[in-house]
Amino acid sequence: MGKITWFPGHMAKAFNALNRVIKGVDMVLEVRDARIPLSSSNPNLEGLLKGKRHIVVLNKVDLISNSSRQAALKRLQQQGLQALPASSSDPRSVKQLLRTAVGWIQRERAQSELSVMLLVGLPNSGKSSLINGLKMAARATGVLDAQQAYQKRAAVGPTPGLTRQVSGFQVAAQPPIYVLDTPGVMMPAIPSDEVGFRLALAGAIKDSVVGEEAIVRFLLSQISSNPRLAAALQAAQQPGYKPPGSNSSSSRSGYNVAARKRQEAKAKELRSALAAAASVGSASLSYGYSAGGLAHASAALGLQESLQHSLQESAQWHPGDDDAYDASDAQLDELLQQLGVAGQLNPSAQTGACIRLLQAFRAGELGQYILDDVE
Repeated sequence: MGKITWFPGHMAKAFNALNRVIKGVDMVLEVRDARIPLSSSNPNLEGLLKGKRHIVVLNKVDLISNSSRQAALKRLQQQGLQALPASSSDPRSVKQLLRTAVGWIQRERAQSELSVMLLVGLPNSGKSSLINGLKMAARATGVLDAQQAYQKRAAVGPTPGLTRQVSGFQVAAQPPIYVLDTPGVMMPAIPSDEVGFRLALAGAIKDSVVGEEAIVRFLLSQISSNPRLAAALQAAQQPGYKPPGSNSSSSRSGYNVAARKRQEAKAKELRSALAAAASVGSASLSYGYSAGGLAHASAALGLQESLQHSLQESAQWHPGDDDAYDASDAQLDELLQQLGVAGQLNPSAQTGACIRLLQAFRAGELGQYILDDVE
């Protein structure tokens, strides 16, 4: 396929609006996806951020392991950036971010009648969810009263590009501090196809731009060749693995426990199918899966031990590498077979299987993966 690009007209307009409003803000919160802490940076923002107080918010940290979180934060700090972890499912992390940001403004802009923080980042980096978390944190810490804290919450959704106009939200009363939420803006030129596929896998680029099948191929190639990602899948295969947010969601009033168990069973099947497909191409691997059926948990556990030994023998697929791409065909065929949709004449069934896999991956149901090399 050709070079990956996604910079529709509304993003160009948003970037122009950003260029106009940034002169009047006191602080910039750059939201990055913790799974792609390097790839989710936008080089076009560097010029706009000069002279501005700048905090990198490493968002969605619940989707990566604690060791990956520390490595990512250390890497950003080595680049001279102030970075803080955050997750909308962890109110404590959002409270810490609020205290840090508001504390600086109260010290440095104490005499200001109005202060403004600006949230910027790529599409689907979690900016709107973070704003809602900040308002709830403001209420919990007494910075805002209940009525103020729940006025005009940000629109939230899993689709990149949901927020299409700059919107303001109050997060503090003394002094009045507002956060401007901006639409997610992709860089006009993605530096490489490798970065482009990481962005697509994390959900920063619409699936239709790259293609669901192509994104799944990339995921398979990464797990079959990258020890770090293979280890993440192995950890998720262990008994008792809990996807991010599962504990908090199960405690909600009226929560359907039976529905959650069905979801966990489906995620377990997807993890087994993914492990089976990623192992294709290694002579050292053998497993007894039935044709067209989902991998059994016991076979998957045996596969974990042999998967690590086979990593060096599996060639990593890089976009544009035809030979490695052919090898990935076999992996995709195995995955579709495990999911029971191989050989179907209706291509929508196979596309639907890829979509379900990507949704589960992005929700953390298949494991905690960091796609950038931050070690």
